[in-house]
Amino acid sequence: MNKETPACRTCGFMQLTGRAKITRNNSHLKGPRGDCMCGHPKARYIFEKVCPRSPRMAGFIGYTAPGGKLPQIKTCPKWCPLRPENQRGGAHG
Repeated sequence: MNKETPACRTCGFMQLTGRAKITRNNSHLKGPRGDCMCGHPKARYIFEKVCPRSPRMAGFIGYTAPGGKLPQIKTCPKWCPLRPENQRGGAHG
């Protein structure tokens, strides 16, 4: 892991936007998983520049562990606006 690479777990722009419903399939777990989104103002723009044909929702970081509040990703996606290559290069608007 590069020292300059930010981590979504500690970022102030990471938002927990919702949780899955509790069903019989996940009732034995600690709780439902949550959806994590990036709230950075340039996240959508950079996502569309870096990943133009991606089927994923722009700004989606990942899911939390069941009952957790932090995303399972250890660093950040390649489209993160805070990554040094996105701030320096042509992806930054």
